[in-house]
Amino acid sequence: MARFGAGSIEIRQAYNEPAGTMINVAVISGRPTRPLAAGTKLWVKASFGPAWRALVTRSSPQRIEIVAHSRFAGDLFVEDAPTILLHERLEAGNIADAVMIDMGETGDFRQKLAGALDCSDALGI
Repeated sequence: MARFGAGSIEIRQAYNEPAGTMINVAVISGRPTRPLAAGTKLWVKASFGPAWRALVTRSSPQRIEIVAHSRFAGDLFVEDAPTILLHERLEAGNIADAVMIDMGETGDFRQKLAGALDCSDALGI
């Protein structure tokens, strides 16, 4: 798990019911710019790269937890600090419409994220 001042990124496995298989997911937590209801399905995007489907699993005005495809964590490697944007519509590209997830202090961001990804690889996740 990569821990930061106000959030974290962890790679886990989850059961994909439609396919009947296990898949790798990124569980991301931090402070949202505005709360969203748990169970909300939306799109998560970094500054660069594609948008990935995401699910809000926990939410309060001070903390949000989402689950997205594990490949999204790889998209964050191009960032100096994590830019995590949640969009309600895939075609919505305006940052003003997005909910941002603040991770707080993100010193050694890439090193911590790489450590979390290496750990998941070592565990076979």
